[in-house]
Amino acid sequence: MKGDAKQLIHFLGKNDRFEIPIYQRSYSWKPEQCAQLFHDLEMTIRNNKPSHFFGSLVSVAGKDNLLIIDGQQRITTVSLLLLALKNAIDDGSKAIDDPQKESTKLYKRYLVDEYSDDACKLKLRHIPGDAETFEALFSGDMSNRQSGIVRNYLFFHSAILDSSLSAEEIIEAVSRLLVIDISIDKEDNPQLIFESINSTGVDLCEGDKI
Repeated sequence: MKGDAKQLIHFLGKNDRFEIPIYQRSYSWKPEQCAQLFHDLEMTIRNNKPSHFFGSLVSVAGKDNLLIIDGQQRITTVSLLLLALKNAIDDGSKAIDDPQKESTKLYKRYLVDEYSDDACKLKLRHIPGDAETFEALFSGDMSNRQSGIVRNYLFFHSAILDSSLSAEEIIEAVSRLLVIDISIDKEDNPQLIFESINSTGVDLCEGDKI
């Protein structure tokens, strides 16, 4: 096992595709947590902080993807923020120099694997249920309003439009999110590590484990 401090956006920009193992629980961040994150991003720029610590990510290399053992909530949330920002740039509601270039960079560097042969090219692959809702967002389908994925996407889109930060400043703020990237050995059991990490928080119910 080894860990390195790095910018989250560099982690997302890796060529790997990220997969949430089926034993993980569903996406559960609420708008209040997203509001705190967005506030932290705004304060990072306004106070000119060089970085903002955003927790740790635990992953293991799978056959074709990087399995996210811990950190799916943070990765999903930042992906929703980046998608909301991309769409705000695309529809002209958030101005930026060279919008086509910046929108394309957000999309191709952090959100999709354009060279994948799969029908779904999204970098982040969720568990069933969340996966369908997450994928639908990329085609503009926000019909599943009961999903936290849709609610938090809509929160970020609104927050971006209301913020006094420019699109460039929001991108810069996200680039200052710092994580500890922990890679575990292939010989370790990812599910046991996941259960061990979560044993000090809210207990996993049997449904989560199944």
